[in-house]
Amino acid sequence: MLGLGLSIEPRRASGAGGPVTGVTAIGAEGWRGTYASPPEAFDPEGAPEFLSVQRNGFDASGSAVTVNDPLTIMARVRQPYPDQASLTPDEVALSHFVYADDTIVGVSNQSARAYPKPVAMWLNHDRDRATGQSFTARLAVAHAHARAGRPVAAVRFTASDGTTTVETVVSTMSVVSYAASGLSVPHFAGTLDLSALADDALVTVDAVIHPWVGDAFTVSADADAYPSPNLTVLKVLNDVAYGTAYAYVDVAGDDGTAVVSETPATAQASPYATIAAAASAIQAYNAANLGRDDASGGVIRLEEGTHTHSSYSSVAVGDIPLLIEAVGSRAATIYQDAGTSTSNSIPDLLKIRGVTLKRNASSDVIFLDNGAGDAAHLLVLEACTFDDGGHGGYAAWFYRLGRVVLIGCDGDRIKHTASFGTAAKMVVALGSAGECVGATTYAAAGCLDLNTTGYTDSSKTDDRVALVGGFLGFSHLGTASTSSGIVGMGLPIGPRGLALVGNVIEHHGSTTPAAVSILADNNTDPAENLIAICNTVVGSRSNLLYQDSGTVAVAKSGVFRFNVDRARNVKTDVFAGDGALVGNWPHAFHVGDRANATLLGSSSGSGYGAGAWLGEVAALGNADGSGAAPLDPDWADDRSNDGTGAGGGDYTPGAASALPPIPAGLAPHAVDQKGRAVADDGTGVAGALMPL
Repeated sequence: MLGLGLSIEPRRASGAGGPVTGVTAIGAEGWRGTYASPPEAFDPEGAPEFLSVQRNGFDASGSAVTVNDPLTIMARVRQPYPDQASLTPDEVALSHFVYADDTIVGVSNQSARAYPKPVAMWLNHDRDRATGQSFTARLAVAHAHARAGRPVAAVRFTASDGTTTVETVVSTMSVVSYAASGLSVPHFAGTLDLSALADDALVTVDAVIHPWVGDAFTVSADADAYPSPNLTVLKVLNDVAYGTAYAYVDVAGDDGTAVVSETPATAQASPYATIAAAASAIQAYNAANLGRDDASGGVIRLEEGTHTHSSYSSVAVGDIPLLIEAVGSRAATIYQDAGTSTSNSIPDLLKIRGVTLKRNASSDVIFLDNGAGDAAHLLVLEACTFDDGGHGGYAAWFYRLGRVVLIGCDGDRIKHTASFGTAAKMVVALGSAGECVGATTYAAAGCLDLNTTGYTDSSKTDDRVALVGGFLGFSHLGTASTSSGIVGMGLPIGPRGLALVGNVIEHHGSTTPAAVSILADNNTDPAENLIAICNTVVGSRSNLLYQDSGTVAVAKSGVFRFNVDRARNVKTDVFAGDGALVGNWPHAFHVGDRANATLLGSSSGSGYGAGAWLGEVAALGNADGSGAAPLDPDWADDRSNDGTGAGGGDYTPGAASALPPIPAGLAPHAVDQKGRAVADDGTGVAGALMPL
C-alpha cells in the first residue's frame, strides 16, 4: 500500500525529484492543486499519481533534514451546491496537505498553511523532587506526521538553574504502565544529569520537540507560560542537601509530646494526633534547622486508622509540596472530611500519596480546598483511593485547588476532582481508574473511566484558564448516558491543536448521543491542528467537523489516521443546501487521513460522493462497512451498545478482523494502551488495540 514516504536526506537546496505530471500549482489552503486537463476520475489505490514534496524536518539526532514525501492525487474537486453534480475544470484534491515552506519541483506552491505543531503532555507532575542529582522527564507526544513507530523524530530535554543548562536527546520511546488502570502510555523519557546545576535549586525542565516534518517546538517558548494546566515547563527541585523533616500521625498520638525529626524512626516513636499539628511542627522545624520558614519537603506519615481533616492552610510552602503519605496499607489508612465544610484549609502546594480519601458527611461539604484563584496552586494525588462512603457524589468535596494531578488513583467518586462550576479546578489525570475524566480535565493519559462525564473543552471562565493543546491518550473512556457523549469539543481548535491518540471510546448505553462530537452540529469554529490517531469508537457514532451553517473563518481540517468508528459523519454544503458552506471541505475530502475504518459507514448510508456524510472520497487504505453489510472487527469482547452493553469490553481485533492495516513505515507510536507493540512492518491494524 503506497502513501507517505520515509526518505530522509540532509537538508540542501531543492532539486531532487522528477517532474510532476498534470499539477502546476498548489492553492492557498494547501490541500488542492491546479491540474491542466485532468481525467474524469483518478484511481489513487490502483494507479496512483504522485507529487514528490520536499519538506523541512528532523532526524533522530534532532538535526535538520529534508524529508521527501510522495503525495497522492485523490480526486477531482466538485462545484459547490447547487452544482455539486459538476466538477471544477482543473482542481484536484491531494492525500495530504502541502505547507508554505514545502517545495515541489516544477510546481508553484501558493500554500499559506503552516507546519502543524506537536501536541504533548508531561507524565510528571510539577514541583517534583529530584534526588541523586538526576531526573527523568517523561513526555507523551502526538503529531500529524507520525511515522517509523514514534510520533516525532526526537525530543531534546533540558534542565536549567538559570545559569547552567544540561540536556539529553531521546529518539526512542519508553513505556509506563499504571497499576490502577492497567493501561500503558508510550512516551519519550529523558534522564537529565543535574550534578552541574546549583544544589537545592528549583530548576526548570524544558523540552524541544523535533517532528519528522515541520518546525521545532520549544515548550518554554511555544506552549503556555508557567504555571498552567496546559502544557508548560516543569519546575523540579535539585535535592542535594535540602533536608527532610518527618512527622508521624497516629489516632492515639499526642500533639503535646510528639516530635519532628530527620530520622523517621525517631519521629515514628512520638507521633502526633492530627495532621494539622504535624504540618505546623514541620514548618517550625524547617525554620529552626533547615533554613526555610515553610513546610516544603516535609513528610507527614499516617499510621493506619481514620484521620479527620481540619484546617492547616496557615502552614506555608515554598519550593515543593508538603507530602502526606500512608505508612501501611491504603485501605486501612483513611483521610476523611470533618463532616462540615472546611474552606481554604490546605496549603497552596500539597501532595497526598497512598491513602483512602473518604467522604464522611451525608450532607454536601467541602473537604480539600486551598482557595485557589489561579493555576499557581497545586494538589497532587498519587495512588489514592476515593471512597464516597455511600453518600453519593458532591462535586465541591474537592473545591478550589488550582491544578490537580491524579496519578494512579482509583475509586468510585474521583469525579469530585473532575467537575464543579467555574472554580479554579484544573485536572490532569494519569493512569487512574474510576470517574476520573470530566468537565475540568485538561489532559489525560492511561486512564480507565467507564462512567465518564465527558472529555470536553473548557473555555476561560472565572478562575479556570482555557483548554489549549489538549491531549487525551491511551485511555479507555465509556458512558451509558442517554443524554451526553464521551468526547465533546465545541470550541476553536487553534494551532496548538488537540490530540486524541490510542483511545477506546465506548458507548454502552444508548445510541442517542454521539460518542464523539468535535465541532459538529451548527458549529462555526475553526479546527487547525486536530490529530486523531489509532482510536476505537464503539457503540455510537462520531460527528466530526461539520459546516452545516454559518461562516468558518479558518478552514476546518484535521488528520484522522488508523481510527475505527462505528459510524462517521461530516455535513457540508449539500446537507444544508447552501453553496457557501464549504469551509470544512479539507476534512470532507479526507485530506491528511489514512487507513480508517467505519463499521457501519455513516448515519446516512455508506459510500462516498458529493455531500455524502462519509465524505467526498475515501482516504487511502480505508475500509468501510454499511448497515446492510457491517465491517467485522472480530472484537474479543464487545460490551458496547452493539454487544452486551455492560461496558468495559476488550476491543482487540481477532484473526477474522476486516480492519485495515497500518502501512509499513507509518506506525504512529511504539505500543498500544495494553503495552502491545504497534508493528511498523505493515502487520499492525487500525484502532486502539493491536491483535494478539
